[in-house]
Amino acid sequence: MTAALNNKRKRTSWWWKIPLGLLLLLLIGLAVVLLNIDSIARTQINKALDRYLVAGGNLEDINIRLMAGRVELSGLTINSPPNFGKQPLVTLDALAVDVVPLAVFSGKIVVEHVGLKGLSLNIVRDKQGDLSLMQLIPEASPAPDALPVDDKGALDPLWIPIVHINSIAVDELFFHLTDQLIGEQWSAAMHLDLIVEGLKLNDLVRRDILVNSVKLSLGDIVVDPLPGFSEDPLLAINNVQIVSSDINLGTSQVLVSEVTVDTLSASLERNAEREVNLLKVVESWMPVTEGDHGEKSDSSALASTVHSSMSIFELPTLIVENIQLKSVTAQVLDSIEGQPWRAGFDGLDLQVTGVKVGDLAQQAISLASFDLDLKGIAVDQPPGFSQAPLLAINNIALASSGIDLGNSEVTVSD
Repeated sequence: MTAALNNKRKRTSWWWKIPLGLLLLLLIGLAVVLLNIDSIARTQINKALDRYLVAGGNLEDINIRLMAGRVELSGLTINSPPNFGKQPLVTLDALAVDVVPLAVFSGKIVVEHVGLKGLSLNIVRDKQGDLSLMQLIPEASPAPDALPVDDKGALDPLWIPIVHINSIAVDELFFHLTDQLIGEQWSAAMHLDLIVEGLKLNDLVRRDILVNSVKLSLGDIVVDPLPGFSEDPLLAINNVQIVSSDINLGTSQVLVSEVTVDTLSASLERNAEREVNLLKVVESWMPVTEGDHGEKSDSSALASTVHSSMSIFELPTLIVENIQLKSVTAQVLDSIEGQPWRAGFDGLDLQVTGVKVGDLAQQAISLASFDLDLKGIAVDQPPGFSQAPLLAINNIALASSGIDLGNSEVTVSD
């Protein structure tokens, strides 16, 4: 009797060690994963880049701190698709995201900070009109059950979580476009810096989007001259700044505090073939209409999709409190009887306040005041006339208030 009781106690004392051992193995495995989570994540991301992108890519380093809710990426490269050049489509120096982990239990995602530095986008449009960005992902037919459906066969509405981002900082974003359809080496470029505070994406479908403040800076904007035209850039801007606060995209009005354009030069030109450089660029990027023959290019299809999407929503009225243009120069170049002809001005400064833009089809544009200072106006004589300018004005200054372009009359006070 005593021996049987001792055997039962031995078996009981042995079985309790099994769950303890399993728990210990689980903790050891979890510790190994946590210690190597950066390496595991980096390997999986690189596999995904090679699997889902036609030319693959590479991520040099990732640093994940789960308890702190911080993820850091560095050295990201996404290669351009074949036949779109050897320059990478995307390069990224660093990306850091700080998330509040416990906020998910409140039904929303709270991000303390998003910091992005050294992002370069190099978009190429080839001679067939295809964009490198649109060729990044291999074509694949979606599975029949890829989208969720309800019992009646209708698509379930897409659930989008509430996202609050306390701050966003984009430092040194470079954009470069090479358009081989217009010209083999024709390009446009700019760089961007952005600071956003208090972004709240409550409901994207209902445009329930709030922003405490935005400061956007665009610099070194250059649009190259087109082949067959002069060597003057179509457009060059030193800096554009847009500042705003308390933005609510769900309301009927969107307020922008300030828009400043510093040192702008533009050249509108018509060549000997009667082509206009600006119209040639616009027509090249316009979507193909239904009556046009052939299939739409990727860029045309993209533009058509964006236009259709925008038409669903009623655009809010835009109000800009203050607009300043500093050191603006412009010229018109033409050819008359094979001889060059020019008109333009050497300097324009403009300050406009209280700009209100509503329905453009109804010319619903008004402003509280404007002050214009125009210098160095010159118009050449046509060929066969004297060398003296047809028109030369040293300075023009205009000022007015309370202008409504929807009215049949516009009054200039000074």
